[in-house]
Amino acid sequence: MAGKGELHLTGQLGDVIKVSAQIALTWVRARAAELGLAAALGINLLEGRDIHIHFPAGAVPKDGSSAGVTLVTALVSLFSQKRVRSDTAMTGEMTLRGLVLPVGGIKDKILLAKDVLEQAFDGGCPWRQHSKVVIQSLTCTLCLTSYLT
Repeated sequence: MAGKGELHLTGQLGDVIKVSAQIALTWVRARAAELGLAAALGINLLEGRDIHIHFPAGAVPKDGSSAGVTLVTALVSLFSQKRVRSDTAMTGEMTLRGLVLPVGGIKDKILLAKDVLEQAFDGGCPWRQHSKVVIQSLTCTLCLTSYLT
């Protein structure tokens, strides 16, 4: 949206996730030309454009650095007008140089992904009945780095 080049964040957010969002936007803006983003929309991502990111479920507090990779992906998707697969989950802290740093809670995040898949099966059926199908349907891909500078 037209503006002063500012980042606006809404939702119940902690300081760490706010920093992750700023890093994501800075990284994308710095590489807009390389990623073909400026040409895609015919706009200058460095000037005159405010970005507003809303984190839904406002009553649920959100914090942590592990959303960095997801935020970069969302911004690149927005500016390139290319959709991200809806069956994809990701986690990872992003640095200004484009490196993906390790994050904690991977086991819990994988279990959450399984829960989401379970809900897609049948709504109310117990997870144990479909555990083999759910486990087989997950593919984990490790990212050593997202970008070489």
